Amino acid sequence: MTALPNAINDAVVGQQVQAYATFYLPDTTEGYGLVATYEIIDADDAVWTSGTATNLVTSPMGSRTKAIASASVNIPYTIPVEFYGTKYQLAWNLHDAEGQIISSFIESFNVKPAVQAGVYGVPDIVEANTNRTELIAVLPSVEQVEVTVFKQNTVLNDGNPIILLPGNKVFNGTEYSGSMDHTILAGVNSAVSNPELARIRRLEMLARGIDPTVAGATSSAGLTPSLEPYNLYWQYIDEDSGQLNVQDSYLYHVTPMILQAAKELQQRVNRANNVGRLEELTIDLNVIIPFLKQGGDMFNSVGMPTYFNFTMANGPFRHYWVTCAAVLLLRSQYLMEAERSMVMQGQSTQLDIDITQYYETAAADAESFINTYLPEFKQNLNRKGIVDGDGNYEGGAFSRNVGAMGIQLSATTNLYFGWRNYYSRRGMF
Repeated sequence: MTALPNAINDAVVGQQVQAYATFYLPDTTEGYGLVATYEIIDADDAVWTSGTATNLVTSPMGSRTKAIASASVNIPYTIPVEFYGTKYQLAWNLHDAEGQIISSFIESFNVKPAVQAGVYGVPDIVEANTNRTELIAVLPSVEQVEVTVFKQNTVLNDGNPIILLPGNKVFNGTEYSGSMDHTILAGVNSAVSNPELARIRRLEMLARGIDPTVAGATSSAGLTPSLEPYNLYWQYIDEDSGQLNVQDSYLYHVTPMILQAAKELQQRVNRANNVGRLEELTIDLNVIIPFLKQGGDMFNSVGMPTYFNFTMANGPFRHYWVTCAAVLLLRSQYLMEAERSMVMQGQSTQLDIDITQYYETAAADAESFINTYLPEFKQNLNRKGIVDGDGNYEGGAFSRNVGAMGIQLSATTNLYFGWRNYYSRRGMF
């Protein structure tokens, strides 16, 4: 009895491949009751998955009987692979009606990781004001990852996490993805599937000063647009040590006008063509938004303290706000440039890529502008009683009651219809 393999092309972790096996049996072999099984085996003879052929067709071939088995083989996401692929074996066995193996063979195939999904870890998320957040991260291969959402120090969704199951295997870990629906945020995953993880989470909340019994008292069914980010805690239990691992990231849920300001800031500080330059010098949205947040804090801190949130900032508000953010971003870029600055010299060639002086000049000019004009601008706001709001300068937002105006009393002004020591108690307007 012989069996011939039908070679599998390169398989990808987490996907399904169609496998075939062709067996040639003596004509004395009964054609009914035959069952074909398969196993994926590594170099140490460990079995990673097994199954039964979903289809088995027999046909006479002169003095022999031909049997063709086929199966949809799932490549486990937990299977270890190297970046360029790892060799595994697919072992086929053909059983008769009594369960005895009457034919078998082993074929080798290469298992590769899925296409790289992103940088290892949990990224910050910047999204427009929508009702759904897409979650994606690359982490070690574990049973599941649980994401808890915080607004300042308050845990949302009654403390219940968003459950992410493992997906594609990538060369530096496993991809976890899912979505969080804002409109049903208070009702997602009401039960914690892992009791040990739930116990550790309660201890973690107590350590942060959060009472787990009332953690959801202020839960919200949606997310409020703001430059203040939400905190995402990505939690999973290491399968080897059993310890809880926590990584955190920011979720910036912003308005279209904040995105406009982000584009303006990006155009101001990152106009150079980055092709051929260091990738770290390309400033993307995930970098711009945090600096807009810091720029808003700087705006509110210069001169008299104010409390604008900039969700509707336009006109002079947006100009000063973006300029504040530009100072901080250019300073940061300056430090990075200084760390990577180098000069290469030769007999006929000199390469000088030190551009930190240009960043410093741009930041100094912007900062000088802020220090000169922003305090006076904010003093004017303070005189009008405008020390908070959303930064909306449109539609006469400043045309409000400016309050009472004082007047100094003197020998000539302390008169009321000719009588001394009597003066009007009325307001000036």
